[in-house]
Amino acid sequence: MNKIDRNKTIRIIGKGPTVTDRIKRNSDEIIVALNSAVIICDDVDFLFMNDRNNIDKIPQSQFKRPSCIVIPTFPHLEKNERPHSNYSYIKFIRDMGFTKQINKTKIYVHQLESSPNLVENIPCFGKTMSIADTAIAWFIYHGFKNFETEGITLKHGYSTFFSKEKLSKNHSLEWLKENTESILKRIDAADAKIKIN
Repeated sequence: MNKIDRNKTIRIIGKGPTVTDRIKRNSDEIIVALNSAVIICDDVDFLFMNDRNNIDKIPQSQFKRPSCIVIPTFPHLEKNERPHSNYSYIKFIRDMGFTKQINKTKIYVHQLESSPNLVENIPCFGKTMSIADTAIAWFIYHGFKNFETEGITLKHGYSTFFSKEKLSKNHSLEWLKENTESILKRIDAADAKIKIN
């Protein structure tokens, strides 16, 4: 993380309806894919995932494309929304298809507020509303101040790239509003800037 230019814009890619084209990196930005949005990114630097069930939506070859993957110490499980102490990031990495050698992919961990075992010296960002909120908190923690989003808006639905996926019942318009408010408060508290597309 020390070698990354903190003046670059962190461009966070979600699956929302504002994503209409494949994502290509500009020289002044870092591309961050959230969950299965990695499949629409021609270039991707970071992949953020909090939930075990997203692994099954992504071809294993996609996990080796980002130079960094950021996951919680204890991810959410499929049937149990809360993290479980029997499923750690080590099992999560193995489920992604990584074996003993992780190749050139750097794995970073953080802690969810709902983690069953909080570990000292691993960042925890309190209550985050979404993986986008977690990604912004993580980059602010590492000193970044400029953000842009694509596919993360108050518009309900998915990009046509993801039209076959079912919308989560949790992602109501009210939830989208609360998520956006949480992100904006975090940005404001850090004296950072964000452009939401």
